[in-house]
Amino acid sequence: MRNFLLFILLALSACITTDDAKLVGGEGQVYATGMVNQRVSGDGVNVSVWNIWNAKDGLPLAQQYCQQFGKTVSNETRFKGITGYYTCEGLSDSQQDEIFKASNVQVAVSDMVSCIRESVVFLDDLSSDAETIAKAVAQTCNQHWAELAKAYISNLPNNQALSSNYKNSITSAFNEGKVEKVLPYVLTWRGLVKKGWDSKKQPTQKEMPDTLFPKGI
Repeated sequence: MRNFLLFILLALSACITTDDAKLVGGEGQVYATGMVNQRVSGDGVNVSVWNIWNAKDGLPLAQQYCQQFGKTVSNETRFKGITGYYTCEGLSDSQQDEIFKASNVQVAVSDMVSCIRESVVFLDDLSSDAETIAKAVAQTCNQHWAELAKAYISNLPNNQALSSNYKNSITSAFNEGKVEKVLPYVLTWRGLVKKGWDSKKQPTQKEMPDTLFPKGI
């Protein structure tokens, strides 16, 4: 009887969660008096937390895992045995909009577009296909893409928790998508020239506004 009561007390104490759960090296402890750590694993989208009493208890560790990828845990959770299963959700369209409204992101976009407006005049021979010109312009303004990625990352939720791999993937995403983002400017430029704009004269913000720059990555 005494041993049984001791077991019950230990079980109940293990259910008390801590407010200071930290995910380190794939493990963490969500219980104040837990003897065995929780093990966290995932693929950047799906994540599981092993050795918990219910799915709610594993949320702090699942959230920290998702934050490494600039994501948050969705409302849908599953629990089986002693393991909780969760899904990492990316940024919504409204969250993307808010990031691109941030002052340092707007400055980075403005600097980028200024470079595009200047470069397109010198690089567009008006005979090569638009994508070829967009590639040349994007390459000329290469440094600005890195600055834009840096500004974007600084405005991501819980950016301090982001993994280095995820930050690098953001920079790569901006770099890989730069031609598509420059293309609208090249097409707008060619439209201006067809309407009689001096092909040697640099367009202004009015003719080629920053707002042509697509939001998101």
